[in-house]
Amino acid sequence: MWKDPEIQAMAKSLGVPIALALFGALVLLGLVRPLLKGRNTGPGAQLNAIEAEALDRPALPAPVKELSPTQEQERLDQARHLAKQNPIAVANIVKTWINGEG
Repeated sequence: MWKDPEIQAMAKSLGVPIALALFGALVLLGLVRPLLKGRNTGPGAQLNAIEAEALDRPALPAPVKELSPTQEQERLDQARHLAKQNPIAVANIVKTWINGEG
C-alpha cells in the first residue's frame, strides 16, 4: 500500500503542511507563550492592586459576651455525657431506633 505512487504523492502533499503546523505549534508553545507569561505580573500583584483601591471599611463591633447555650445544645451535651459514661446503653438505644422499635 505504501509503495503505491498515488499514496506516496498524497503523503508528500500532506506532509509539508502538517510539518509546518507542528513547527508553528512548537514555536508558539516553546517561545512565544513563555515570553507572554513572563510579561504578566505575579498572581499577588492584582490582589494587592485591588486591596489598595478598596475603601476603608468600618471596624467590626466588639464581640458580644458569650451567649448561654440553647436547650438543643444542652440536650446534645447531656447525650454526649451519657454516651461517655454508658456506651452500652446508648448502643442499645440506637439499635432499637434502627430496628424501628422506638
